[in-house]
Amino acid sequence: YEDYGVSEFGGRDFEKTYYLDEENSKKLEIALKKEYCGSLEEMIEAAFGKNFNDPGFWDFCKKNGIEYSSSTWSS
Repeated sequence: YEDYGVSEFGGRDFEKTYYLDEENSKKLEIALKKEYCGSLEEMIEAAFGKNFNDPGFWDFCKKNGIEYSSSTWSS
């Protein structure tokens, strides 16, 4: 889940949520552990940055055969 409240969206909130089922969540954690250490939250931040790099996440998932769905919302 990522929440943006930035000027690119006219100052409105823009949120993006990623959904992974149990199998793909495990795949994500295993793949992250190959490159990072710490809690899942710490590894996600290390891999995709504090502001969450969407393209980096997409590439990482594609490279590791991780499937997900996503949705967006703005106010």
